[in-house]
Amino acid sequence: MIAAVGEDAHQIALAVEALLEALRYQRNRHRRRIGTILVLMIPVLFIGMLLGASYGIEEGRSRERYDSQFNTLPMLPEESRLR
Repeated sequence: MIAAVGEDAHQIALAVEALLEALRYQRNRHRRRIGTILVLMIPVLFIGMLLGASYGIEEGRSRERYDSQFNTLPMLPEESRLR
């Protein structure tokens, strides 16, 4: 009876060890996958920020150009200035 309990305990210990090893392996794979995703996403993020900033700068410049057309005082024709 005691030998059977010892054998069962040994089998349980082996099963727990195998389970823990599998969990460690799965966590490492998950960490690697997250690391790979981050490595791929960081350049995409920076490129998106650069494109967004350049679009915003260009949009601001075109808005300034458009507004500058209407913010100037209207010029009178030459003939009406002389009178």
